Amino acid sequence: MPLIACPECQAQISDKAAACPRCGLPMTIGPVQEPNSDYQVPDGTVTAKRAGAPWEMAGTAMCVLGVILVVAGGAGAGALLLLAGFFVVVIGRFN
Repeated sequence: MPLIACPECQAQISDKAAACPRCGLPMTIGPVQEPNSDYQVPDGTVTAKRAGAPWEMAGTAMCVLGVILVVAGGAGAGALLLLAGFFVVVIGRFN
């Protein structure tokens, strides 16, 4: 098991290591795999597409409208909309 120098921190690591134990730099061996369709690589960064984002946005809008209704005097309908909005946000968060 020969040792090689890490290109980032110059630590001596195994040539079979998946990553440098000192700085965490991944050691790629062979061709780099293409990311799957759930990720975009716009400018070198990897970003996950979240399916629940529209649900969270809708739930947040419902919560804001519920607070406005409660402040405006419609406590029953506003509280119900606020509670429903909260559940929609939670659904979106785990979607």
